Amino acid sequence: MVLWMKQRGSGPYGTQEDDIVRSSTDLVAAILRKISGQPNGCVLWHGTKNRGYGHIKVASRRTPSGVQSITRRVHRVVWELFVSDVPNDRCLDHLCRNKSCVNPAHLEIVTVEDNTRRATVSTHCSKGHEFTAENTETVVSANDPNTPMRRCRTCSRERVAIVDRRSTRRKKRL
Repeated sequence: MVLWMKQRGSGPYGTQEDDIVRSSTDLVAAILRKISGQPNGCVLWHGTKNRGYGHIKVASRRTPSGVQSITRRVHRVVWELFVSDVPNDRCLDHLCRNKSCVNPAHLEIVTVEDNTRRATVSTHCSKGHEFTAENTETVVSANDPNTPMRRCRTCSRERVAIVDRRSTRRKKRL
């Protein structure tokens, strides 16, 4: 059996000697089951996501409290499977600005600083609304209180309207 993940020692994405590591064939099959191509060239991940990035289980580790899954971001797994390793001091940037895209043609190896700079340059939200002073609010992330995030006010209003409509429908049923 060909192992996809190299032994890297302990760490958040590393494995240890007694870890159960998924084969590259198994990873490719699991990825293919949860992606779809889009007209713009993006290949979107429809599996588990965290903060917009797709995640996939790459290994399991036995611990005193049970079995712990080791997950990695899918776009990085795809890059490492089909293109090359990513140096430790670099990360992958989504050129399409879509965090759930796993198309290697839409990814580029960059420094963390370049990736951060590019991410803050966006002029529109994911639904196409322009980030203007009137249409932008800054919020604190629950996951990372030290990182302020921009939020589109138009999208926020639309989300509230959807919740209100659902609530109204439920009240009418009762």
